[in-house]
Amino acid sequence: MVLGASRTEANIGAAIRDELSHWGWTVDGSDCLDPDGVYRIPSTDLKQYDALVVTLGHTRMVPFSEASEDDINEVIRGSLVLPLMAAKGFVRDRNSRGGSVVLVGSYAHDHPLTHCAAYCAAKAGLAAAVKELAWELTPIFFFHIVHPYHVPETPMGQGVVDGLMRSKDLTREQAESYQRKDLKMPEHLKAVEIAEVIQWLLTEPAAKWTAGSGINLYGGSR
Repeated sequence: MVLGASRTEANIGAAIRDELSHWGWTVDGSDCLDPDGVYRIPSTDLKQYDALVVTLGHTRMVPFSEASEDDINEVIRGSLVLPLMAAKGFVRDRNSRGGSVVLVGSYAHDHPLTHCAAYCAAKAGLAAAVKELAWELTPIFFFHIVHPYHVPETPMGQGVVDGLMRSKDLTREQAESYQRKDLKMPEHLKAVEIAEVIQWLLTEPAAKWTAGSGINLYGGSR
């Protein structure tokens, strides 16, 4: 099961769903958005699935001094609470059958992201939770997290560029160049490349021997 796999947008979840299907997995996906545009965990019984991939994440680029309590709560809920609740549901439903869980974090878990303090805190918390859950639940469940760098093809990637344009009064070309300033690779990370890493993490021996690991997809960047 891939949570966060929109059927209408070219996002990371959709790329993961398609890539796993290409490798022979039977994949169901859910974007977890209700009619009001609020993220909710579906009530699906997850015991039929061998693995869970959670790509849920939400941010608002707001200067910290201007962020309301609702702004902060919404980001923490979408980027930390809901991914953990999804993982809890998988562990509960699978029970002794076990399985693999891969959460999609962000380079923001240990890198500053302008005007995104709550998002950085949420992703750092998610990374810490994966280490604890691996210690608690291995070898029945294998927990992993991947931390992608900027992925401009996704709605969130475009949102980061838009936020830089507003906060630093840049043109789109300048904002995209600014986003690349610490990137050592000649091109940006692609959603399908994240999907390929996750596919590897779901297979033996990677699943068991990398349990608890955070895989940084920075391409040599700081």
